[in-house]
Amino acid sequence: MNPYFRQDASLHAFLTIESSGLWEGYKKTVSVFKPGSKLESAEENEGRMRWMQALDAYSLPVNQSAAISKVRAEVSVLEALLKNLAGSAERMISAADSYALAMQDFGQQLRPGDGSSARNALVLARASEPIRLVLGALGDTFAQWSSVSTCFPTILERQLVGPLRNELNIARELRRMFARRDALALTIDKHRRALIKYDAERRAFEEGNRVDRVLK
Repeated sequence: MNPYFRQDASLHAFLTIESSGLWEGYKKTVSVFKPGSKLESAEENEGRMRWMQALDAYSLPVNQSAAISKVRAEVSVLEALLKNLAGSAERMISAADSYALAMQDFGQQLRPGDGSSARNALVLARASEPIRLVLGALGDTFAQWSSVSTCFPTILERQLVGPLRNELNIARELRRMFARRDALALTIDKHRRALIKYDAERRAFEEGNRVDRVLK
């Protein structure tokens, strides 16, 4: 088993407890992890321990703005790359669909009465028995090949396009998160400037004995 899950008691319980009632009861006994707290050793796993070790050893960069700008640039590149890959994968699915249909049509043309055109059926009917046997065997081969190829689009969708779309959505959400951070920073700066202006006006009025003019 993956070392990140080998010591995970919750995963082990999920895989071994068959009764839904016992599973619901077990879930109520599991401690909820909170920053700064320690779980029992039975509830620890490799992934959590490494993550906490990374957090303990991590120090904030001196120039946080530069670090954020670097991450933002990497997210932008990653989003563009994932978008291109997802588009290419979707075109691959379309091509796989066309390939499967063409394969099916090709096989049918070799088997009279099996979806072949009327004209082609007449041609096959006039062929000699040895030729029909060869074409029939070839038709069987392509029928099996076509049956396999029809699964390709579904496999590509589940194993390639789906994960790519998921990663693309994550990259887009990161970009939107940075946009929200920028908007929040502008709002904070706006209020900070307003507060500085207010303090300056208050000091000016107080020094001129015009306390009554101080903004409320």
